[in-house]
Amino acid sequence: MVVKLLQRRAELDRGISAIVGAVILLAITILFATFYIVALDKLATASQQVMERISEAGASTATLSSVKALWSFNRTHITIYIENQAPKTVLVAAIAIIYSDGSYTTISRINGSIAAQVIIGSTTLNTLSLPLGLAPATKTVITLATGGKTPATVSLAIEASPITAVQAVPVKRIESTATARAVGLSPTATLGATTWLGKAAIPTKRSATLSKTYPQVIVSKDIEPSLVRTGRGALVYTDFETPPSGWTSKGGQWSIVSGGYKGNALQGTDNNKGIGKASQYYYSATTFSSYTSLWVSTKVRLVSGTGSAGIYLLSGGNNLYAIEITTTGSLQVRSFNVDKKNAWVILNSARITNFNINNWYVIVVYYTVTAGKSATFNAYVYDNTGTLVASLTAQSSGKNVFVPAYIGVGVDGVTALFDDFIISTADPRYVTVTSLPGANYSVKVYDSYGQPVGSAASDKSGTAQVSVVTDIVVGTGTDGSIKVYNPSNNLVLSYTAPDNILGGDTYQYATGMYTATFSDVAQLSNVIELFQGNLTLRFVTNASITLYISVNGVQVYSGNFGVGSYNLMVPLPSTMLRSTSVFNITLYIASNSPFKVTVQNLGITAFGYFSDFVEKALLVGTGTNIYFYNVTVYQQSLT
Repeated sequence: MVVKLLQRRAELDRGISAIVGAVILLAITILFATFYIVALDKLATASQQVMERISEAGASTATLSSVKALWSFNRTHITIYIENQAPKTVLVAAIAIIYSDGSYTTISRINGSIAAQVIIGSTTLNTLSLPLGLAPATKTVITLATGGKTPATVSLAIEASPITAVQAVPVKRIESTATARAVGLSPTATLGATTWLGKAAIPTKRSATLSKTYPQVIVSKDIEPSLVRTGRGALVYTDFETPPSGWTSKGGQWSIVSGGYKGNALQGTDNNKGIGKASQYYYSATTFSSYTSLWVSTKVRLVSGTGSAGIYLLSGGNNLYAIEITTTGSLQVRSFNVDKKNAWVILNSARITNFNINNWYVIVVYYTVTAGKSATFNAYVYDNTGTLVASLTAQSSGKNVFVPAYIGVGVDGVTALFDDFIISTADPRYVTVTSLPGANYSVKVYDSYGQPVGSAASDKSGTAQVSVVTDIVVGTGTDGSIKVYNPSNNLVLSYTAPDNILGGDTYQYATGMYTATFSDVAQLSNVIELFQGNLTLRFVTNASITLYISVNGVQVYSGNFGVGSYNLMVPLPSTMLRSTSVFNITLYIASNSPFKVTVQNLGITAFGYFSDFVEKALLVGTGTNIYFYNVTVYQQSLT
């Protein structure tokens, strides 16, 4: 019995031990399973965080790579252009500048605020504090003084969210060409910002295309007399066929209209808004202050109103002299704010014989001035037949007497027409021909229509003085001709002006001259604007010659040459370059001996803007319209 009980107790102990062992094993199994599950979860979370960090780092790097920066240096200041093309805000944490002498400057939050000009979009600041936040699609310009040092390199330290690292962004230096013209903007460009991406024409030199090939041989014609222009007194002239360049108005309404003496005319109507409550229209491209004496003439016809119209001499301030005809039929000389403060003073007047308000009259004045002391005016009026119908002398004195700086025409209380305007150092009433073979040679001047303007016979010295007072700017200001007849009334010479004939011109009759004329046409294509140009000529002559060169009817050169080879470079007038890209070139050659001239090369070169020489560029500047805004072209774009 006892043995059985002992056996059962042993079996019970073994059962309990087995159960306890199973429980412990189950607990261990659960513990390991729990650990494994937790470990897997932690591993998954860690893996996800690593992937997020990798993704965020990539996004940060992409953000930083979207920050574009350039810098330029103007000898005193460095300017840094930054464009944030990223979709999120970035921070400029630091700026490092290394100079050519090996020294360097670093700017960060440690420096606090420093003096600088900072333009962020449309906001301008006078200090720079780092870090500096740059919003998406923001353009920023930072300008700093360099203290006389020359920068060599510039770098930016940029932070992007989330901050995994601060990345250094190298800044490329802008290399600029000469001034250029913006000719187009990208569709996304914003006007009025500091920088634009667009297109700019870069100034360059071009050679024109000529219609002839070279060399060309020019052989003199048979012996014949000729006329050579030896003098021109005109400084400024216009026939008012078109609006003249270089003119400015003070008050009045001014326009080119039909109904001139020949061709068109300038019409002026007073509106009391100019000096002295009159209205002035005058040549302002240059001043005449260095001339203490000059001749001035214009043709005038009164149209309506009561008052006066004529020649106005302006000081450049609020003083003037007026030489006018009045609606009551007088020639008068007046001053404003000279002989009396802020008031008109009539210095002298004279009645015009047989005055007809509907007729054209020619006013001619010669003035001499000693600034601050006195001025003398000799004034004349002629009718349209060339008859002198009024004249006078007037004087002004006192400390306010001035040498005229600007000269033009004016109206006071009237509407008037003007034609044949000229400013000259010579008497514009006459064209003079010298060196005629003797007395009684008849010289006749004709306009471009073939209508006679004036004639005169030579005196015993061989000089003829032809009055052209009825048409001082002969015809419509182009062409014109001079014919010479011997005492038997036989035509011995017919001269056609290559440009025009003006009162005050002097010509020399050359007996027995050998002559030749050669012409060609040069053309530049794709011209936007020209601002410098030269004619080039390389030639060989076998005799002594006189050479005259005209371009588009304007004489640009004259000179004498002996036997030999020559190279010429002749600057072209800026006024010509502004108005054309086609150049009609004429060479006129004269000699006392037969000659052969070989033109080896003839050409036109010009410097300017051309529509086919355009580059994509970063345009730097301010404003609301840059199509005619001179900017600097940068070869390194922000894109």
